[in-house]
Amino acid sequence: MLIEYILGVKGENVTTVMPDTSLRVAAAKMQAKAIGIVVVRSHDGDVVGVLSERDCVRGIALYPDKINEMMVKDLMTADPITCAPDSDPIDVMVTMKEGGFRHMPVVKDGRLTGLISITDLNRFLLAETDMSADWRQRLQRAGLFGAR
Repeated sequence: MLIEYILGVKGENVTTVMPDTSLRVAAAKMQAKAIGIVVVRSHDGDVVGVLSERDCVRGIALYPDKINEMMVKDLMTADPITCAPDSDPIDVMVTMKEGGFRHMPVVKDGRLTGLISITDLNRFLLAETDMSADWRQRLQRAGLFGAR
């Protein structure tokens, strides 16, 4: 099973903004769509960052007097780690765990094809209730399954 399978079930719709979008507009998009992250794309369509609700909250706390004038580029996480549609879900989970983040843009040939979240990956694992011994061992070795 690959990331592209999960995206096929979940859908490939991703909300994006440009780096020079105001934080107010980006936050309004997240609130309106009930999402916690937007992918930041350049004018050429390249993924250049991600902006999460946490980034917005951090900005409010750190820059309360400037927040109304700030742009997405001021608070986004630049050059986010991405995966490919043919990536292994377990590898993606390990990368997210080690990096301490919950969303990863999916990129193919330099173009955004989707966004995968730890919730998507957990749903995938729950759907695999008849987990093979091999998957169970891989998850245990990765520290993603079993006693902690």
